[in-house]
Amino acid sequence: MMNLDVTRDDTSKPAYCIVTAMNFDKAEVGRREAVVAAGGNENTRLQIKVPTREQAVATDLYGCSSVFPSYLDDSTTTED
Repeated sequence: MMNLDVTRDDTSKPAYCIVTAMNFDKAEVGRREAVVAAGGNENTRLQIKVPTREQAVATDLYGCSSVFPSYLDDSTTTED
């Protein structure tokens, strides 16, 4: 489980972030998209569980955007 702190300039728009999990050799062993729904505070904290195919020793934020890919629903929030 990791905490993800997101700061948005425009809270009227939803955002999403890609979080990765890495093993000891720094190889990616898991990935997850986390959605921050529109509204709320400028600063938001999410607790995210990243499923992995082997034991992870670190997590990293790959990036965030307010432009959603077609397969991702922008109307919900990631819940663990």
